Amino acid sequence: MNDKERNKRFNKARREQIKHKARIFTDTRKELIKLLSTAEKSIIATLAGAPTEWETFFLPELQRSINQAMNTFADGYSVAILEASNKMKVAGVALIDAPLAAGGATVATYLPQVSIRQLAAMRSFMTDRILDIGLSTANKINSELGLVAIGAQPQSVAVSNIQRLLKNGSRQRAITIARTELGRVYSMATDERLRQARKLVPGLKKKWLKSGKLHSRTGHDAINGQVRDVDKPYTLPSGKQLMYPRDPAAPAAETINCGCDSLPYVEQWNSAKIPLAA
Repeated sequence: MNDKERNKRFNKARREQIKHKARIFTDTRKELIKLLSTAEKSIIATLAGAPTEWETFFLPELQRSINQAMNTFADGYSVAILEASNKMKVAGVALIDAPLAAGGATVATYLPQVSIRQLAAMRSFMTDRILDIGLSTANKINSELGLVAIGAQPQSVAVSNIQRLLKNGSRQRAITIARTELGRVYSMATDERLRQARKLVPGLKKKWLKSGKLHSRTGHDAINGQVRDVDKPYTLPSGKQLMYPRDPAAPAAETINCGCDSLPYVEQWNSAKIPLAA
């Protein structure tokens, strides 16, 4: 295989792996929205069956129903995001293995499994954040119900506020956590695999790929195509450094909702720039 053909296959495999990562997140996002929608329907149905005049004795029972709906959401969300984190770890490794294999450097057979030391802590962190979404949302909903009980706002206003809270605040927060933390698992697995594979593939480096999102970070866009040695950080125009996208050591402002990727790059294969649509 000549370098031109090797480069073509290498780039095609990279694009396919990036798309695979996007599919995992899309499926997870759909599951999260489904879980929240189920909670919303349950809560709204509960409110619809509540008496017009809410007495003090009825409010605790109503609040228990709300809490149960949000606990069910949090439990389902925890399962979904932990399953997705496993898939992202595997996909992060494949972002290195598949393109290298396509270019004629099969490394998977000779390398150990990737072990992310922080993975257990990251999963615990995600679960805690998820439980917090359920608890804080339930508390905000219960506050709305309390205002109705004391006559401070009509029931119809409370229902509208609760629907808005579920559709906007809770949903967006859940999606942000999923996108950031699952992307972090993916990047950490990729980084670890790169470190393993460089021992077998001469000239193996890493290359920053911007997300292509409409409202992307200008600093991240500016380093699109930046190539670094595997053990060296990417450098933003501001001077801040990241070992990979969503690096936990980087400031939150540089990692939350980041959609960039760190690609394998082999200099002697004359790797062309990956199209943004990849």
